[in-house]
Amino acid sequence: MSLINADYQAEIFTGIRAAGVELREVILAVPEKELRIRIDEDAVDTKARRWRQDHVTQALNTFASLPEAHFIDAADTPQWGRSHAPIKSRRSS
Repeated sequence: MSLINADYQAEIFTGIRAAGVELREVILAVPEKELRIRIDEDAVDTKARRWRQDHVTQALNTFASLPEAHFIDAADTPQWGRSHAPIKSRRSS
């Protein structure tokens, strides 16, 4: 889950740490252009596309401000990633 509101993130992370739980922040990083393309290609949750597109800049700014986060380069899509049919939702209809 991405917490792009810094106040919510601080509140949640503080609570988790106060409970004695070790917390690791991991960000799958992709360039903004690639992220926007992936959002547009999402065939599972099409209703969320507009919201996700509207919040890309905020998310990237929040991620950049996480001093303890571990960033993983996710820019390279596996060859099979875009050549196969989209994954269907497991939610019941």
